[in-house]
Amino acid sequence: MDKQTFYDFSKELLLTGDIDPDYIFIREKSKELNFNKQQVFNWILHKLVIYDSHSELQVITKVKKLEEVKFGNERRKSKNNAKEYLNNIQKAFIGTDVERFFTANGNKVFNRIKTIKGFGPWAAWKFMDLIDCAYGVNVDFESLDFRKAYTFPLKGLLLVNDLPEDVKILRDTNLYNKLLKNAYHILEDLKDINSPHNNGKGLRLNELETLLCKYHSHVHNKYKAGQD
Repeated sequence: MDKQTFYDFSKELLLTGDIDPDYIFIREKSKELNFNKQQVFNWILHKLVIYDSHSELQVITKVKKLEEVKFGNERRKSKNNAKEYLNNIQKAFIGTDVERFFTANGNKVFNRIKTIKGFGPWAAWKFMDLIDCAYGVNVDFESLDFRKAYTFPLKGLLLVNDLPEDVKILRDTNLYNKLLKNAYHILEDLKDINSPHNNGKGLRLNELETLLCKYHSHVHNKYKAGQD
C-alpha cells in the first residue's frame, strides 16, 4: 500500500467525510425517519454498544433483537455484555438534559461517562464526538487532556512527530504540548475546511484524534483513505 503524507491523508478524509461517515448517516437517516432529538440520542446510545450503523438501526426500529445483529470491530469483544452495557448507559441518562450535560466542562463530561460500567476512554471520547457531530451540540473538547484518549491516537501523535510509538513519552507535559502543536501546524491549512461529517465545523481536537488514529492504522497497512 502506498503511504500518503499525514496532510494529504487528513485532507482527503475531511473533504469526503470518510473521517467518520457514520455521523453523516445518523443525521440523514434520522431526518428521513423524522426522528426527534430523543430518538437520535437513543440511536447514539446503541452505537456506543453495537458500533455498526445498519445493526443499530435494525435494533432501534425493532427489526431484530440486540443479540441477533452484527457488531462492529470496536464492540465485538463485549458482545456478550451488550444488553447490560446498553441498560447501564440508558439508565444513566434517564431524565438528563442532554444539551446541558454535554455543554459542561469537557473534562467533567468525559470523567462522568467513564463511571458508567462498560464505557472506558474510547467510548467516552466517541460519545462526546457523536453528540457534537451527529446530535448537534457544541461539546467542549478543548479543556480535555488529549492524553486521556485511548492508545492509538496517542501513538499516531508520536508517529507524525517522528518519535517511537511509546505513549509513556507523553508523560512529559511540555513535550506533549509541543507534539500536539506540531500536529496542528501540519494541518494548519485544513482548520476551516468544509467537512461534511460535522456540518462544516472544520478541524478541531476531536477531528485530530480520529485522524491520528486512522493515520496510525494507515501507516501500519490496516487502513486506506476511502475505506469507511
